[in-house]
Amino acid sequence: MVQMLVRHLRTLVDEFGHTYQGADAKEWKVVVQEVIRFMKADAACELSRPLRYSVLLDSHPSSIPAVATMEDIKPLRLEDAILASYYHNEVKFSELSLDTFRMLQALEWEPSGSLYRTRIGEPSSRMSTSSHVGVAEEIPDPSLPPNPHKYILYRPSVQHLLLVLATVCEEIPANSCILLYVAASGKSARSTMSSHPSSANLMMDISSGNSKVVSLTPTLSLNQLTISHIQSYMKPGIGGMMAEIDQSDNSAASTPVDSPKKGTAGDRSSALDSPGSPSPGLRLGSRRSPGDNFLYPSDILPFTRRPLFIIVDSDNSCVFESLSGNERGEPAVMLLSPSLQPDEKGMGVPASVSYPNSCGNMFTFFLTAPFLAFCRVVGISISTLQKGQLEHTEKFLSTLLADLGNILAASTSINYAWARVLHDPFLRQLVLRFILCRGVFALHSRFRDKPEFLPRCCPALPEEVLPTMPTVESLVSYLATSVGVADQFEFSHASMKRSGEGSEGMTNRTSTLDKPLS
Repeated sequence: MVQMLVRHLRTLVDEFGHTYQGADAKEWKVVVQEVIRFMKADAACELSRPLRYSVLLDSHPSSIPAVATMEDIKPLRLEDAILASYYHNEVKFSELSLDTFRMLQALEWEPSGSLYRTRIGEPSSRMSTSSHVGVAEEIPDPSLPPNPHKYILYRPSVQHLLLVLATVCEEIPANSCILLYVAASGKSARSTMSSHPSSANLMMDISSGNSKVVSLTPTLSLNQLTISHIQSYMKPGIGGMMAEIDQSDNSAASTPVDSPKKGTAGDRSSALDSPGSPSPGLRLGSRRSPGDNFLYPSDILPFTRRPLFIIVDSDNSCVFESLSGNERGEPAVMLLSPSLQPDEKGMGVPASVSYPNSCGNMFTFFLTAPFLAFCRVVGISISTLQKGQLEHTEKFLSTLLADLGNILAASTSINYAWARVLHDPFLRQLVLRFILCRGVFALHSRFRDKPEFLPRCCPALPEEVLPTMPTVESLVSYLATSVGVADQFEFSHASMKRSGEGSEGMTNRTSTLDKPLS
């Protein structure tokens, strides 16, 4: 259906271009090109399980075990998510990038009512017979909590991003958590292009215009707010906030990756624009206005008075480690991407490098579609898998991740910050997929001794889920064995049982999933 609509749109745009020769015709052609590129990059996800949280495949919220160390402490619930992104020449459609699109779906419930269950079990030729079921009445599952509020920011100025973050922090209820996802480059476009030969053909992004906020489930009219409004709102305490930021700047000797060194605006601008120079933050827009487009870790510091779950997908994500231990009230948890990711040839390139056949950033791919990301790392096309193998592996992977979550919840050494977020199904799933991602790169023979390929987290997760533990090794071994690439990995436990049949710390399962595929 989608392919048919795209072909129809392309035909209409071609007819429009023949009739009207002008800027409008060129803009519509760009729109069609963006749609085609977007669909091509996301084609693999159309064949896999839903990116949304599915209670038919993933753990039901009511079955998530309580964390052993959380007896008298209330867990946090994900209430709002802010998704901000900007990469030079990234795959996007309008103001929705591919990475944001995937993360957006990962924070939604998959419809699981009686209509969905009926249609899932029927052949496509019989799907129309269930059309009499009331969609509005039957699709929602009343046992599930509401979806988190999500705010999409494409190429925002730093002021705009902080405006949204401040507004959400003010409105968030008690015992709730805010997810902040930022995907951006830590280097200028010039230095990134010069760092990789294949990036020389990239065209400069000439799109312009003010960034907009899109809320799928809005509670606030954010588009009507201005910077002056938030400044007046923050005025009573802005002196204290700035004093705290200055104090963190004075301690830069102990945290060198914290906020930028003090100096004149001109000095700071020239330092940021120098090709190849180390950058202390993320670039959310054009190099022409580094002050408006450069996000520093210290910019986030005042908002750590609220519980934050921070995900940074960037070649410079490591600078945000300086936030850990310096929070202003609530301990923040962070999932940070590797500084390098494997390209199509298996070589390491910055996450900010985009290719004509780019399928999005690897770290975000692991957090939203872990098995597809695994196949991409080991060089396996899902189109070459046997019939039913994709569904079989993804279903059993969900079971293994659930077992991993039980081990994490039972840990007595888990940090308080992690313990508070593990009861939320969305945040829990992101943490478990992060553990899998870290295990894959740590055990892969090509990347195992290269820290630049390893994702990081703050604070540290328990030892029970380290990549070298049997629990994680068996999980990675199962995936590698299922697609025939076990020789690409090095495991420290030679006597480990065959993946999928269980391992130390995991529940042994005997089901039809253990039978060989026909």
